[in-house]
Amino acid sequence: MNQIEWSDALSVGVKAIDDDHKYLVSIINKLVDALENSASQNILESVFSELEKYTVYHFDHEEQLMYAQCSSFEDEAYIDAHVKQHQRFFNDIPELKKKIFNTSSKDLALEVVEYLANWLIEHIVTEDLSFTEYILKHTKNNNDEASLSFYESFVRKLNNKIPLSTRAFLILLIPFLTLFLLSSLLSYNLYKKYSNRAEIVGITKSYICVNNITDDLQKERGLSSGFISSNHNDFKKELALQRELSSLSINECRVVLMKLYQYQDRTTNLLLDTFFKESLRLDEVREKITYREMSKSYMMPYYTSLISNLLDLAESIGVLTKGHIHNQASLLLSLHLKENSGLLRAEGLSLLAQKEPKLQKFKDLLASSRAYQKTFSILSTKEFIQIMQGIENSLSTQDLEAMQAEISVGSPMITTKVWFSKMSLKIESYKELISKIVMRINEDASRQKEEALNYMLILWISLFVVLVVAFVISFALKQSIVQPIETFTKAMKRLQRGDKSFFNYTYQAEDPIKEMISAFENFRRSLIKSDLHDILLDIQGHKTDKFEKLSHVDPLTDTLNRRKFRELYETEFIKTQDTHGYMCVLALDLDKFKLINDKYGHDVGDKVLQSFTDTIQKIIRPTDYLARTGGEEFLVLLTSTKKEKAIEVAQRICTEIESMDLNEIHKELKVTVSIGIGVYNKGSSMDSIMKESDENLYKSKADGRNRVSY
Repeated sequence: MNQIEWSDALSVGVKAIDDDHKYLVSIINKLVDALENSASQNILESVFSELEKYTVYHFDHEEQLMYAQCSSFEDEAYIDAHVKQHQRFFNDIPELKKKIFNTSSKDLALEVVEYLANWLIEHIVTEDLSFTEYILKHTKNNNDEASLSFYESFVRKLNNKIPLSTRAFLILLIPFLTLFLLSSLLSYNLYKKYSNRAEIVGITKSYICVNNITDDLQKERGLSSGFISSNHNDFKKELALQRELSSLSINECRVVLMKLYQYQDRTTNLLLDTFFKESLRLDEVREKITYREMSKSYMMPYYTSLISNLLDLAESIGVLTKGHIHNQASLLLSLHLKENSGLLRAEGLSLLAQKEPKLQKFKDLLASSRAYQKTFSILSTKEFIQIMQGIENSLSTQDLEAMQAEISVGSPMITTKVWFSKMSLKIESYKELISKIVMRINEDASRQKEEALNYMLILWISLFVVLVVAFVISFALKQSIVQPIETFTKAMKRLQRGDKSFFNYTYQAEDPIKEMISAFENFRRSLIKSDLHDILLDIQGHKTDKFEKLSHVDPLTDTLNRRKFRELYETEFIKTQDTHGYMCVLALDLDKFKLINDKYGHDVGDKVLQSFTDTIQKIIRPTDYLARTGGEEFLVLLTSTKKEKAIEVAQRICTEIESMDLNEIHKELKVTVSIGIGVYNKGSSMDSIMKESDENLYKSKADGRNRVSY
């Protein structure tokens, strides 16, 4: 037999463990040399003792490293499973030792050594490589971490924390989230614009009210001035009618103006409070004017203050809109120009009634009118400048300017009624201009409001369409990345279970995924070649399965022994976990079998056991496993089997065993069996299933035997 040579392919990446494995290889090679050279019993015992002791040391070494890294309940479960694998080998050592020292066949002894070599390789590849993956997973490489840049460290954390499928989806999701956020920000700005324009539409009603109230109060002020200044009742009827119109305007606009309180602007609220408070004195002032208890010097400031308050309110309303009202300058200038004309009208009436008039104030008001008109022509739009020019160039205005010139030089030849009528006509023209400006403000705000709403609708409809298309494309791209990797992973798991069938997946793109798949296919073919080579070696007689069968099969019943059953049980358990499948274990015990041995002898008992196992083999499937674990104790592993089916199989076994014909063995001999069932569930462990089957078996015996418990 050739010596075992260490290969770096067997390295597990942890130097201390690799050194242990190398030393175990050297001990096995010593044992090979001793057997090849027919060494004495003492030498064989010395080498085997060294192997036994160092194996114990190696297992302790591994377990200490594992427990040092233990940090959770899952870690403890993993370590316990690893320790149990060690314990199973300890249980095999006495049998191996017996085979070496109690056989006269050199070939059989070498087969034992070959088994040890195979065990060591299996231990390294299956158990310790998984163990070192666990160690590396829980141990930080400080030198490696220190050499990483911040970006590289961030990428590594993403790889460790976020699954591949999620990362692939995020690659496409993040740009669309950015698009969504930008669209939301734009929508917010559009909504603010929409809300602002909606407010402007509401506020224009306030401008209309201010215009109407100021116009009526200006007329009432002018008529009051004429009424006070004249010595007759020329303006009495007009004044009474105008007072009613002024009161009606104030009452109708009160609700509209009250809505301005909702903006909670301190200046606006103060102006509103002042206007409403002063308007309550209007009836008192009117009464004093009617009975001539109030002079012009007291009457004019009251009305002027009330109207000025409204003009200030108009300016404050413009502030509420944060400067978004177009033509606001034109509106305010028109309001002030109309007020200035109202004052000019009242002052003219007063001058016409006086014998020695004081003309300076009248001249100042004329200068103010010209200043307002000049400013209007500079700040206003072309449309409203043309209207203003039409007012100033009209025949009525030309006649009025001639009257103003007469009054300015102190030699008027006109009556108060003519003056009042001409000035009122011009003021009415200003009122119409103001109405047009307010209407234009309202139209512009309504149009911009609709545009903002339409833009928002178009934006979100477009965004919805883009997101739907993007989601479909991103999902397809995600699948194009993840699907081949998932398919490849399934193929690797199949290969892990020994399935080397063709990997039927065509991937055309020239990228790392295709390179990975190609490497897998080459590896699969290499394994197949290796299998063929092993078959040729078997044909040539270089290997024997005598000891393999001896170590796996119970010689009396030709069923599996406990050790082999445990290996197969572990494989099926992992497979069931990976596929989320089903599995059940039956624990069987022949009832009162000791009495059969005592009464009829062990030969009869052995034949009963053989008939018992033959009957069970006919009932279970080829994919199920039957093992003898004790004298009359057996286990059945039902793969891919649900609990209901396991109960059915167990009850059939009970029935078939009870009706089994044993006359050829001994007349009138009858046997029965008690059965307990353990069922795999999500979260079950191998030991918990076995424990459940044992407990149910004891229950069957306690309940009278010859029955199934579950």
